[in-house]
Amino acid sequence: MQEGKIKLSISKLIALWAFSECALGGILHAFQFPFSGLLLAGFAVTIICTIGYTSDKPSQDIIYGTLVAIAVKLALSPHSPVTAYIAVGFQGVLGALFFKFQKHNKLYYILFGSIALFESAIQKVFTLTIIFGNALWNSIDTTANQLAKNLGGTEEFQYALLLLIVYSLIYVVWGGIVGSWAYKLPYRIKKLDRNAVDLYANSNISYGEKKGRIFGILTIVLLLVTTIYVAALGGTKNDIFWTIVRPFIIITAWYLIFNPLIIFIIRRFINNQSSGILTVVDTIKEQIPHLRKITQQVAGYTTANYNGIERIRYFIIILILLACEEGEGT
Repeated sequence: MQEGKIKLSISKLIALWAFSECALGGILHAFQFPFSGLLLAGFAVTIICTIGYTSDKPSQDIIYGTLVAIAVKLALSPHSPVTAYIAVGFQGVLGALFFKFQKHNKLYYILFGSIALFESAIQKVFTLTIIFGNALWNSIDTTANQLAKNLGGTEEFQYALLLLIVYSLIYVVWGGIVGSWAYKLPYRIKKLDRNAVDLYANSNISYGEKKGRIFGILTIVLLLVTTIYVAALGGTKNDIFWTIVRPFIIITAWYLIFNPLIIFIIRRFINNQSSGILTVVDTIKEQIPHLRKITQQVAGYTTANYNGIERIRYFIIILILLACEEGEGT
């Protein structure tokens, strides 16, 4: 295609969105992208904004894309926690509402990104509270106040609340940045050097993917140990017992009862919407190896040629161009 005539395919954007919900996180961690958690959280926002900007029927296409992304995730990651599906659904419905009224107003993009990622942050906090209870936040307050006292402080302070506010603000600000950047994404894609991108796209360079999820497990273990330690310092035997037992009861009940039940309900809902969705899901499942290869290549290319925030920017731009340009083969 000629320079300046780049057109993105809505169906390919939806396929990339679905792929990102299932496999992008592992690739980002493998290539050690900075702030990979925030990048993954903002990627779906970027795709939704791009669909909203590109589509003639943005609200309808975003809702359809949401159903497809959830259906693909159900097919490829059936053991994902139900909160992951809630996040996808929330972002999709919110995006459809925003782009139903305005698709070329930058403020809408910023607000959409901020609200979408604020929900993501709150959902994580809510999940931790369900698992550990208030004992987690009390342990943070106790530990932080004890440390402050050792450093000469005298007044008690709610450090857990401060931590939650800062954590949420990071997601809100990042969401606004992502939305603002996504507003200009079609223009940025058109500015790419097509000769360089086409040469790279036709190369046979491949990059291996290392997998590792030890960090998430260690985080849960650290939170549990900290909570138990603080409970042991000032709690009764009953407090200590429930601090230890509660997470195991909640997690076991969640994964054996509630998670399968809610996912079953979601699957029934998706299957009842349209038989065409199942056909699309099968098509996207066949495209997964191709999308994985492109993503690994782009991740390797940007890792070798860019640093910091530029690496993130060009990873998203080049990936969307190579994976979603209309007329390009899959």
